[in-house]
Amino acid sequence: MEQKPALEKLKDYQYGLIDLRNIPEAKAANEKLFSNPKGVLGIEVTIPAYAERCTLGNIDPQHTDGNKDLAAIEVAQTCNIPPSEASLVTVRADLDALGSMALLKYRASGEEITPEMLARIEAIAKKDKFARGGWPGKSELPNKANPWPTYRGAQEDKILSPINARTMDFKVPVADRVKSMEEYLVQGTEPAGYREKVEIERAQMIEALETGKIKIEVVSDGNVAYVETSHLSGMTLGYSQAPIVVASNPAFKQGSGDAYKKYTICQYDDTWLDLVAVKNELAALENGWGGSPTIIGSPQGKSSEIPPEKIIEIVAKHQKKK
Repeated sequence: MEQKPALEKLKDYQYGLIDLRNIPEAKAANEKLFSNPKGVLGIEVTIPAYAERCTLGNIDPQHTDGNKDLAAIEVAQTCNIPPSEASLVTVRADLDALGSMALLKYRASGEEITPEMLARIEAIAKKDKFARGGWPGKSELPNKANPWPTYRGAQEDKILSPINARTMDFKVPVADRVKSMEEYLVQGTEPAGYREKVEIERAQMIEALETGKIKIEVVSDGNVAYVETSHLSGMTLGYSQAPIVVASNPAFKQGSGDAYKKYTICQYDDTWLDLVAVKNELAALENGWGGSPTIIGSPQGKSSEIPPEKIIEIVAKHQKKK
């Protein structure tokens, strides 16, 4: 039987989160990321100036390529494997981006993707693409009696919540987060302590809902939910009330940087809103808006100056007729 040629032993990649702050320290850190002579592969690097510096390419099917039906982690199953010691960088450490990094590392070791891994990859891709079918209608908000209401996608969110919390934990080095992601993909291992952390945060979210600290307002004939909160579940809460969500986070933090005001606008599927038109109109008012046909965001690294009333007005104007 013919044997496969032995793969060169992988020397681990360098993992980096691009710092979007406009300060000398951030610029110096980014220069270090992009100076790797082994090359730099971007994973969802949505800032064109940085994407151009990714010498090994940029895996960004949804934002750069405009393919809403394809997640980065799906591309990472079959794309070229970066050489040993290359840098893998992203602008946002989430399940899709860090999952792609973990999958590329796993493939570089010569291992095959198992059916169990494929199921976890598909769950992450489905969550990232909001590929859950049409909006199921308004449903119950989380409460003390039922912390995880049974709207479509809630149980998937519950399953992925510990590893999602780990990937977003800026106090943990990116390389360690990628390692946890690989352990989850390969073995289904949840990061220790994060299930408990998620349950505590959900209880705090429910208390904030009940005391009015999380603001949810349904507007535009019931089609748009405006959610104002710094909690990570803002979009999920919005989708329980309307198919289009305008989420305002007054204290968004990216890594160890300063908090800033961040808007995210998304739709459950692309039948509700011309989100490209929304993005273009907002970008004309404020440079830096970007995203895909199903989710867009305000400029990264700095507070948006557009008032929420104006954003809601623009969103309402570009709704699709049903």
